Amino acid sequence: MITDVERRQILHNALMLEASQGNRVTWVGVYQAHVWRMPAATNHLLHGVLSLLTFGLRLLVWALVALTEAKPQLVGIAVNEYGQIYVFNALEARRLAQQ
Repeated sequence: MITDVERRQILHNALMLEASQGNRVTWVGVYQAHVWRMPAATNHLLHGVLSLLTFGLRLLVWALVALTEAKPQLVGIAVNEYGQIYVFNALEARRLAQQ
């Protein structure tokens, strides 16, 4: 088992990594936090230029990419008493806590 200070430091380091990857930390508790994981955005300018260069053939690919674009996901990150980091579905955990 690790100390409380070490546990908080491990969480802090994990949140710094999440933030450096472009994700948004929205809530921080003592040993857990909620983070919005932001997917990579579609480069619409590139698809537009390629559509012009290919006389519209790229429009099908562009439409598929835009329709299947990933949405931001709310996840929870926690550190247990042994220093292990685990990720969980924060929306599901919230729903279960309200029942």
